[in-house]
Amino acid sequence: MKKNIFEILSKSILLTLFIAQFSFSQNNFKTWTQTTVSDFSANKLSDLIITNVTDGEVQLPRCLIKKVEDHIDDSLFRFVAKDGAGNFVRTWTQGNNIFVKKYSAEWKEVTKSVQVNEINGVTGDLGESRAAIFDDGTYIVVWSNLASIIGQYGDMYGQIYKDDSIKVGSNFKINEKYNSSACHPVALANDSDNNFWILYNLNVTPDAHKIYIQKRDKSGAKIGETFFPKPSKQHSI
Repeated sequence: MKKNIFEILSKSILLTLFIAQFSFSQNNFKTWTQTTVSDFSANKLSDLIITNVTDGEVQLPRCLIKKVEDHIDDSLFRFVAKDGAGNFVRTWTQGNNIFVKKYSAEWKEVTKSVQVNEINGVTGDLGESRAAIFDDGTYIVVWSNLASIIGQYGDMYGQIYKDDSIKVGSNFKINEKYNSSACHPVALANDSDNNFWILYNLNVTPDAHKIYIQKRDKSGAKIGETFFPKPSKQHSI
């Protein structure tokens, strides 16, 4: 009986000390009711609620709840390509079209929004685009036409721009075989040969895909034949 009383008293004292310490420390903590991307990126954390603090495991609510699909939210800088000085271009889908805009390293708009695709309404709601840029300001935008209203469904296209979004040539088709799996191309500004490399995959059989690589110069002209990447040699130790 004495042992049980001792245990009860010990737990009561420890709990009292914990509550006192927690109450004393409350002045050093903030509580939040809700959090946003801005709160986290600015390192403020002024709108988040901390729960379950007395049960030994702090619980935080989910910080990010997607309200709008990323690819159709113009406010999200998702598809971005930067040059060596920090200037960048970003692309997005809006109204079944692909748009691009250029910014300075200080995030100030250098150009207005430019519609990339020449045939209106070809990208569909799920259309995605990518960009790549060289330090001289020349950049490329690539995308897939996924709208069913025209006879180009699945075709991949690209467009070259120079300086402050001055168009070079016209939209050019990338894929040479039908893009039945509706895949999206990506682009790389390759400093080693000063050309754009476009990578994409196509299904060669119903159950097999292959990665294709196509090179384009800064005028958009195709260089050589589209080729497959070669596997690296493996050495045993």
